[in-house]
Amino acid sequence: MVKVVGIVFKKGGKVYYFNPENLDLSLGNKVIVETSKGMEFGIVESEIMDIKDDELATPLKPVLRRVTEYDKSCYERNKLREEEAFNKCLELIDKYELKMKLTEVEVAFDGSKLTFYYTSQ
Repeated sequence: MVKVVGIVFKKGGKVYYFNPENLDLSLGNKVIVETSKGMEFGIVESEIMDIKDDELATPLKPVLRRVTEYDKSCYERNKLREEEAFNKCLELIDKYELKMKLTEVEVAFDGSKLTFYYTSQ
């Protein structure tokens, strides 16, 4: 059996499972986890539970820690950057009369990457 904890990255988003390591985690705890994209800010959505080893598709990435004050400030800074990037992108879409609808902007937790989500015909 393997211990796992469910983490979400957005409200109402998909639950991803991580190795809780030796952390005592409860619903709603804010955590930093290791993902294939690097470190990310997440929220505990399901309690720590045991699952069978053969139910794991891939090895679990770890929960690194509960968020610190510094992590919180990084998260808030990223949210501001997302809003600024979203608004600037809307201006450019309008300026160049692009036939696309911007739906979301995400900043990687470490601030190294912006991802723009959009729809287009």
